[in-house]
Amino acid sequence: ITVPQFIDQQPFSIYYMTVSGHCEYSIEGNDMTEKNWDKVQHLNHSNTVKGYYAANLEFEYAMESLVRQLEEAGIADDTVIVLVSDHYPYGLSAGGKDYLPELFGYVPQDLFQRDHNRLIIWCGILEDMDPIVVDTPTSSLDILPTLSNLFGTEFDSRLMAGRDVFSDAPALVYNM
Repeated sequence: ITVPQFIDQQPFSIYYMTVSGHCEYSIEGNDMTEKNWDKVQHLNHSNTVKGYYAANLEFEYAMESLVRQLEEAGIADDTVIVLVSDHYPYGLSAGGKDYLPELFGYVPQDLFQRDHNRLIIWCGILEDMDPIVVDTPTSSLDILPTLSNLFGTEFDSRLMAGRDVFSDAPALVYNM
């Protein structure tokens, strides 16, 4: 709905935040779970984890729509999309039963394993290339220095708390 407001204005910078995948993960408690339930009901998971998947399908559909519109406008190769979560799915570990091991496929042994997440940087021109995987610890503080270096932006790294994740700088992650 909002893409036509900026797609023909180059360059643009847009920030979206989705809450469609937030808890509660039941048909009765989440409109997106109810809307997408038929697409996940066949999965071999508890209803709660299926509810999580169903709620998050709405984000998948939004990304499909955005990429399609960027491709149709001929600017997907010149557009960078950055995806990051701000927390683990805490709704799956509330209310007495912990569904995180079912979702993760392992039992988190510490906060780092529980809070483990992904930062995805996508550009249409990279679509056919193998993904670059950074396996050192990173945090949200590293996003700005990483993007600044990727875009060739001049900045004083002493004024940023994070580091470029592609650099050789040592990783430093705070987790209270």
